[in-house]
Amino acid sequence: MDPQQRKLMECIFEAFENGGIPLEKISGTNTGVYVGNFNNDYNIMGLKDGDHPRPYGMMGAGVTLLSNPCRALVSGEIDGAIVGGTNLIQAVENHLGTQEMGVLSPTSTCHTFDAAADGYGRGEGIGAIYLKRLSSAVRDGDPIRGVIRATATNANGRTSGVSHPSVAGQEAVIRAAYNFAGINDFGETGYFETHGTGTAVGDPIEVKALSNVFLPDRTHRDEFLIGGVKPNIGHAEAASGIASIIKAAYALETGIIPATIGIKNFNPAIDFRDGKVHVVQDNQNWPSGYDVRRISINSFGYGGANGHVIMESVDSILPGHQSFKKRGADRQDTASDLETGEMGSDGVVFKTKTRTQFLFPFSAHDVTTLNANIDSLRQVSEDYDVEDIAFTLASRRSRFSNRTFCIVNKHSVMDDLTDNMIRPDKRGEGTNIAMVFTGQGAQNAQMGMELMQDFPSYLPVQIGLVDLLNGWGIRPSATVGHSSGAIAAAYAAGSISKKDAILTAYFRGLAVEGLATKGTMVAVGLGAAEVEPLS
Repeated sequence: MDPQQRKLMECIFEAFENGGIPLEKISGTNTGVYVGNFNNDYNIMGLKDGDHPRPYGMMGAGVTLLSNPCRALVSGEIDGAIVGGTNLIQAVENHLGTQEMGVLSPTSTCHTFDAAADGYGRGEGIGAIYLKRLSSAVRDGDPIRGVIRATATNANGRTSGVSHPSVAGQEAVIRAAYNFAGINDFGETGYFETHGTGTAVGDPIEVKALSNVFLPDRTHRDEFLIGGVKPNIGHAEAASGIASIIKAAYALETGIIPATIGIKNFNPAIDFRDGKVHVVQDNQNWPSGYDVRRISINSFGYGGANGHVIMESVDSILPGHQSFKKRGADRQDTASDLETGEMGSDGVVFKTKTRTQFLFPFSAHDVTTLNANIDSLRQVSEDYDVEDIAFTLASRRSRFSNRTFCIVNKHSVMDDLTDNMIRPDKRGEGTNIAMVFTGQGAQNAQMGMELMQDFPSYLPVQIGLVDLLNGWGIRPSATVGHSSGAIAAAYAAGSISKKDAILTAYFRGLAVEGLATKGTMVAVGLGAAEVEPLS
């Protein structure tokens, strides 16, 4: 398998994990996969070694690739999408070919906006993002790191060279995206993530195009902030557009715009409009005075393809919405399941205010990865509320064969993750579980009180236990019950509904009460030989 494909699949899994999407829930769904690739190095190496030839194409991808899944989501053709880009340099042939085109920097660095701009420096990278409709993400309680307002693509047409950009083409694609989004005020865009390859021709043209579009509406604003990710990580070619999207999502979520590094002397050919266009060279907080947090993103192809994306923070679209917060952050009163302690859609209670102990389940394909996952959580466990960690581990993580768990106290999470971890074990195939339900007389004072406080749906006790275990994926292969316990056994086996079980218990109680005689049943902890003389 091409390492690009293998590493991309790992990256896609990480995207699902980051979005709290277990593989069990995504499997079999109507999810599209859109992947861009520029390098075919692995195929070339196979051909040299006598491998069977395979068809391939030399493709560039990035923001231009994003338009297809966005439109498919809007039309209802798909319900979710993975969009990825991959770029690993594994052989010299493509590199030499790109060098012959004269687009590579002799210093192997992207000197974006700098007077030293002399071509781009190739970079390796693999990135993936998971998309779904905003309404679906809100419905499913997914963390939302950014909202795509619109995308647009076009092509320059005739220019002086295959790699030469066009001011008119770049202006047109930006305006098309804003027109599609229904945004008329360009002055509300707080930051622009440029394509910014660091070429002597490309950088001045891109800055001119974006200035023509955005500056006329900014008469009441401070300087227009721009930047680019390529000086930081190199030009990742097919993965470069995804890198820009991820950077933009980070800036929208945190309110911190990452620096564009490495600029020593600005390119004199770039017209920064007397300082009205400002390059972010140090990590910077989002500028004040904007009604929304919005970013524009450019991505171009060397053959004349132009792409543009408009992204906004989720609270710009849904004021007050909070996907997640670190410990100590103010929480809005949204009456959500996380705050009220009510039952979730999968039967698991997410959070109550009285619990002090929590179950942390872990799983992985092998023990080494399992331990690594535990160590990773241990390092950040104090940054998040223990209730949120427990919910994520129980309901928002994929389940694999090697499993373990830990019971933690909310006041000593880090220590408990070290001291109370159960020995990892591999899940057995076809494990049978039998549930046995007692009759009357087994109860005691305040039995189940703690569970009822932690899990409001727990009453009545036997049915509540069945539902609680079922919510954790623990289901019986066989059930047996004595006396009134037979009702709970029938419910656990799926033979009767919860409503029928409760009604049966009620009418059974009425019947027993009507047939009652004087006397009381007593449970005696003695053998027959000791009791008989007392009769």
